[in-house]
Amino acid sequence: MCYAVYSDRGDPVFAVEGVRMGNESIGLEFFHSIFWGHWGETLYLVLYLGCLLYLTTQQSRLMKQIFVWPTVILLFTIYNPFVMKPVLGILGWEDRYSRFYWLLPAAFLCAYLFSQLVDRMQSVEEKVVVGLLVVCILLLCTNSPVKVIPDENIYKIPDYVLEISEMIGQNKDRENPVIIADQEVYSRIRQYDPRVTEAVNNNEMTMYVWQEAGDIPLENQYTDEGTAIAMFVKGIEVDADIVNTIFQGRDVDFFVRNTAYYTDEYLQQLDIAYIGQVDGYELYRCSHE
Repeated sequence: MCYAVYSDRGDPVFAVEGVRMGNESIGLEFFHSIFWGHWGETLYLVLYLGCLLYLTTQQSRLMKQIFVWPTVILLFTIYNPFVMKPVLGILGWEDRYSRFYWLLPAAFLCAYLFSQLVDRMQSVEEKVVVGLLVVCILLLCTNSPVKVIPDENIYKIPDYVLEISEMIGQNKDRENPVIIADQEVYSRIRQYDPRVTEAVNNNEMTMYVWQEAGDIPLENQYTDEGTAIAMFVKGIEVDADIVNTIFQGRDVDFFVRNTAYYTDEYLQQLDIAYIGQVDGYELYRCSHE
């Protein structure tokens, strides 16, 4: 599944082996992962395909025009990896490709045909039995309808993000401090505090989101600044001189270090000063000298 790999915090992350971003080709594993990541439970896909197959046997031309033929066209275009590989390589929509699956009216079609099935039953008892059967099938196709949210704060954002934000607020010298952090902090901290400015842009942050850090060639860090910082936030120990230059050039105030990344020896080479620690992260002030 596309989102089946989780971090040690239980957050979904992308870790698809053999997939490259940027100017390099996208592996077929990327499309395979997106496909299963969208459907989640296989039974739901079977139901949707069964509904489409049923419509092909019916005489309703309108239903075929609405549900069947658009799906067939999409299978040969947007969902065809041999067509979309070069398209994604040019447009750089790898991080948004999964949204194309939102075009499939799977839930609507299943709901429509199931309601038709219940309506065709003659007696009330038959309607109730079939209705209950439909509900059971739908429950088997989804995750638990009850989700326990472990976060105790009212913002429903992990506590470590709130603590990092508070620590930054206590130590900042300007209204909009600039930070560098990993993917997990990057995607959450501005939801809580929009005053924080992130030195890494979205293209850089997602450049290697599909790969394990160990699969990224170290020589890529010398390609350009964007590639170097993309590798750094992935946890790769990029040449310290390059990182220090980026810190200076992008006027970075704080570096939020994931404690699972970087050795102490490496950190000593960076122009940073330790401020404090929260669960799983350390905050450093960057030197502007």
